[in-house]
Amino acid sequence: MMKSTFYRYVKRTCLLSGALALFGLSGLLHTAHAQDDYPNRAIRIVVPFSPGGGGDAVVRYMSDKLAERLKQQIIVENKPGASGFIGAQIVATAAPDGYTLLMGFDGGIVVAPNMLNAPFNPVTDFAAVTKLNDATIILVANPTVPVKNINDIVALAKS
Repeated sequence: MMKSTFYRYVKRTCLLSGALALFGLSGLLHTAHAQDDYPNRAIRIVVPFSPGGGGDAVVRYMSDKLAERLKQQIIVENKPGASGFIGAQIVATAAPDGYTLLMGFDGGIVVAPNMLNAPFNPVTDFAAVTKLNDATIILVANPTVPVKNINDIVALAKS
């Protein structure tokens, strides 16, 4: 597999795995573990972002709904740092029992492990569950800056 194809595959996998489980988690994990009583204890969701940010807000909203559906406590644990690598490492090394999940994204699962000599493999050590959301990144400027598009910004930077 070519390197760029590999990274596209990993990114797609990470987006899916990082997005956790609102709809279908109970059935998916029930089938995967063949446990009649899953979940029978609290589920931990590791968020590799600081509390109060966009990713944290999404997980906290989703975890309330998931707790209602599963009739089990959901614990949201923020572990920011190293562009998400710290949170990803915690989940990758947790027991593979479905009780520790990751709100993942490509930084912590794809980029950081390749830069920080990760003790986990982003392709084999995570299982995709679902996609929660898309994040749009926009570029803005103060209205007094004489730019209206990216070409204007490039021209201003060159001047």
